Amino acid sequence: MLSAVRRYKSMLSSALARCFPRTTAYLQAEREAREALLQPAKARSRKNAAKVPGKATGKPAKGAVRGTPRKPAAASRRAPQGIYPAAALKVDESQERAMREQVAQAATLGVVSPPSEEHCAMILCRQPLARIFAGAGSGKSTTLVLRVVFMLCHLGVEPQRLTVISFTNASCAQLREQLLRVLAQWQYPFDAAQARQCVRTFHSALGSLAREVLGNPRWFEQLDDRDPAAEPDNPLAAGRLRPAQQRLLKQAYQQ
Repeated sequence: MLSAVRRYKSMLSSALARCFPRTTAYLQAEREAREALLQPAKARSRKNAAKVPGKATGKPAKGAVRGTPRKPAAASRRAPQGIYPAAALKVDESQERAMREQVAQAATLGVVSPPSEEHCAMILCRQPLARIFAGAGSGKSTTLVLRVVFMLCHLGVEPQRLTVISFTNASCAQLREQLLRVLAQWQYPFDAAQARQCVRTFHSALGSLAREVLGNPRWFEQLDDRDPAAEPDNPLAAGRLRPAQQRLLKQAYQQ
């Protein structure tokens, strides 16, 4: 049992290193940048500790050598690039205007709720990385769907380059249905298979990566299911352990 666990951990770590190289580099760059910021403070503390008070005569201390003063060290290293590029998305006013007009038409027909200016700021955001904080019923799903529509229909982003992450299979199904309905209003060719590939749970996205290495594994969350879902759901939302899961855990404990 332990050899199987070690083999699984080795295969999983190699898959993560292969599929998320920029994430690993980003974390390493963050750590190096933090250490670089701490170095000047440590250097100042060592300098103050080594400084000996004396007469202010302007003469060098005993044993000191006159010479060219040292050049100050760089304050910090170059800022890390991060996971997302620093360059903004190429969006012009005509694309924003066309998106606003299409959204107004869709809202008139009842396809979507009319977004506010705060919603539009997120939908039309030019930064590749945008973070919002919103409560329940504030229009997060509609804003997210319209953001995807803007990127697909107006910015020309390829569908295979977009991934929408939600928490459970139920929420993913709602997002897919809404995305298909809104894209139909934009007359954008997008079928159910593309929607399933685009909108996924976190566990489903990582599960597809694990299948590339492990072949066709049986997920622990789906053991003993009569009709298991095609994609693994959020295990935190599951209830009690099923009999097959309990038997597997007892077998692993006994071995």
